Amino acid sequence: LFSNINSPYKEIDYVINNNDTVEKILKKYKIRNEDINVITVKLKEKKLSNIYSGRNLSLIIKKLNDGTNTVINLIYPINNTTSVQIRKSQNEFLVKENILQLYKKEVVVKNTIKNNLYASAIESGIEPNIIVEFARIFGFEIDFQRDIRKNDYFKIIYDKYFDEYGEFIKGGSILYAHMSV
Repeated sequence: LFSNINSPYKEIDYVINNNDTVEKILKKYKIRNEDINVITVKLKEKKLSNIYSGRNLSLIIKKLNDGTNTVINLIYPINNTTSVQIRKSQNEFLVKENILQLYKKEVVVKNTIKNNLYASAIESGIEPNIIVEFARIFGFEIDFQRDIRKNDYFKIIYDKYFDEYGEFIKGGSILYAHMSV
C-alpha cells in the first residue's frame, strides 16, 4: 500500500562543493526560475548569500505539474552558530537567520606531562586552539623544547560553549593558566 503512494515532496541532503552558489544548487534540482530569482534577491538584500564548501545543506522540494520543482524549505549553515532558513509560506519566501543559543561552562583541566605538552593536553580533552593559546601565554617564559620534563604538570581553566542538546560547539577564552616545570 505504501509503495503505491507517490509523494510530491522530496527531502535532499546536499554537501556544498567548491564554487557552488545557492542559485547553482537550486538549478541542479530543477527549481522554477521565478523561485530562484526571488530567493537570490532576498538573500542578497539580507547579505546571507555566502555558502561554504564542505557544509551540509538541507532542502525540501515539491514537484509541480509542469515538471519543475519549487522550494518548500532550505536550510544551510553560515558558521557553527548561525544558519539561514528559507521557507515558502503562501506563495511567498521567508528568509530568516537563525542564531544558535550557546551555553557557557567553565572547565578545569589538569594533567601531568608524560611525553610532551601537546599529547598530554589532547589526552585531557583540550581543543587544539586552546592548546595553541596556552603555549602563546607561556611562550616567552618557557622553552617548550628544553624546559619541559616528564612529570611536569599544567592546569587550565577555560570556557566551553555547548548548544541546548549538550553538544560541544567551540572553546572559549582561557581564564587561568598554570604550568609547573
